[in-house]
Amino acid sequence: MAWRPGVSEKLDYYVYLLADPRTNRIFYVGKGREDRCFSHISEARRITKDSMGDYEKLATIRDIEDSGHHVRIEVLRHGLMEAEAFHVEAAVMDLLSDLAILKAGHGTEAYGRMSVDDVNALYGARPVDFDPNHRVILIRSHRFTHGMEHEDLYETTRMWWRLGSRRRGAEYAMAVYGGVVRAVYKIDEWIKPTEAHIAEVSNRVGRYGFVGHRDGQMEERYVFADVTEYVPERGGRNPIRYVNC
Repeated sequence: MAWRPGVSEKLDYYVYLLADPRTNRIFYVGKGREDRCFSHISEARRITKDSMGDYEKLATIRDIEDSGHHVRIEVLRHGLMEAEAFHVEAAVMDLLSDLAILKAGHGTEAYGRMSVDDVNALYGARPVDFDPNHRVILIRSHRFTHGMEHEDLYETTRMWWRLGSRRRGAEYAMAVYGGVVRAVYKIDEWIKPTEAHIAEVSNRVGRYGFVGHRDGQMEERYVFADVTEYVPERGGRNPIRYVNC
C-alpha cells in the first residue's frame, strides 16, 4: 500500500486513522506528511513481537495481518498546516473515546475522511486509455460513498437500466464516481426485473440489470482511471455511457 506518484505532495499535513477491518475499530490516530501513515505497518513488520518497547499499536497491526487482513488506513483531514494538524489530531483523540455519533463538518466532501484508495483516486487518477477490444458500459453511481463496501457498490451499479439490444453486448460494466472508475465487473448475463422488483418501482418495466463478478485483471488496468472525457462529474441526466459497443 502506497501513494500513487505525485499524490503525497498534494496532501500537505494530514490526520489519519488506523482501523481494524474485522471490527471497524479505530485503534490509532496520527498526523504527518508524505508516507507517514504507512510507516507503522513497516515498523510492525520490522520489529519482532518480543522486542523491547513494543507498542499495543504494533501488536494490533501484527494480529490483523496474521489473520490474513490488511490494516485500513483512512485520511481524516488533509490540506492542513502543521499547527492545524496538531489541533485536529488532539480533538479526534478526545472525541473518539466518548462520542458515538459525529456530525460531518465543514470541508468534509473535499478534505474529509476517506481511504487511501480514495485519496489516490482523487489526486492520482490517470486519463483512461480504453483497449478498442474492450466493450464497456460506464455507470455513474450517485449513491457512492467513500469506504463503501464492494458488495454495496455492486448492487447499486448493476440495476436497473434502459438498454437496447446492441448495448447489451457490453462485456464489462464499470462503476464510476467523481469521473473515476471505482470497480470493474465482468458481465455474465443481463436479466429483467421480476414482478417483485416491478411492484416496488413500476418504471423498472423494460429495464435490465446485469449479473457479474469483479474482474481483477481489468481492475489493474482501469480502476482509478479518469473517465471524465466520457462521464462528466457534473451535468447530463443519463448516468450511462458506452465505449466500443
